[in-house]
Amino acid sequence: MRAKKTIACAILLLLSSPALADWTDVPANLQCTLFLYDYTGSVDASVAIGPWTWEMVGPLFSRILSPTDAAEVFRLIIIAAAPKFGPDARFLYMRVRAWPGHEGRAYWFPWNLVFVQNVRQYTVTTNNMLSGFKGLFSGRVYTELDGFVRVPDGINYSYPFDI
Repeated sequence: MRAKKTIACAILLLLSSPALADWTDVPANLQCTLFLYDYTGSVDASVAIGPWTWEMVGPLFSRILSPTDAAEVFRLIIIAAAPKFGPDARFLYMRVRAWPGHEGRAYWFPWNLVFVQNVRQYTVTTNNMLSGFKGLFSGRVYTELDGFVRVPDGINYSYPFDI
């Protein structure tokens, strides 16, 4: 019972304090941002993305957690995901937020993601989601949503891929 409670607390800590974590601390080659546009061509929301690796997690959470605590959160997320996805699963950590002025009308369905590498396309479903991305993001004022998407097994991190 204690292990489940610890994992739940680690996930809650991670998801409840994202505004303090700063993406500018993450190396540029480990992050990207997707912009979601409305029908007029203006940005409705943005999705910051990075691989759930220690090279990204360490810098991202160094402002809010000690290195020991950040390492523990990193480890606990991997442990929590293992029963569903296996011990070798890889994840992208994503944070979606409404663009200023578009709060309340920015919507995003994380299961609409598609990974493309070479000539192969991998569709993401709700079965590939972990934590926050279990439903629609509706972009209320000052709302951010963090979650994890499992990277399809066929994607090779050593080569470029599109999302």
